[in-house]
Amino acid sequence: MSRTEWYGTLSVKNIEKVADMIYAVLKGRKYSFVDVYEYRRYKPETRLNQRLENGSNGSPLSIYFDDENRYAGFNFCDTYGVWGCSTSNQDGQYDPEFNSPYIVIENNKITITQRTPEGRMCYWQMAVDYE
Repeated sequence: MSRTEWYGTLSVKNIEKVADMIYAVLKGRKYSFVDVYEYRRYKPETRLNQRLENGSNGSPLSIYFDDENRYAGFNFCDTYGVWGCSTSNQDGQYDPEFNSPYIVIENNKITITQRTPEGRMCYWQMAVDYE
């Protein structure tokens, strides 16, 4: 299997590429999903043995844009429900405040760092389970 590696700020321009890379890492594989939110005093939520599942569009992945391409997002359907990210960042320029999601995609792991609308930090990680 080829390695998938990418890191950067999620933007309207790169959202399809990033979502497709995340899909390539998780497709057909079990994974664990962990999220940590600052406002929950860093108590993680863990979802084990997740798998992507088809949503109402017949695919686990949906990507959307507003009418003027000022805003975009993606959603993934899995065993638990739906998770995803959105952005209004146009060019993917690094945002040190993490108001736009910063994503690291490694061969078997995806890490997302972003600030919530309330201004608090949150961290997500999806890691492929080894069978």
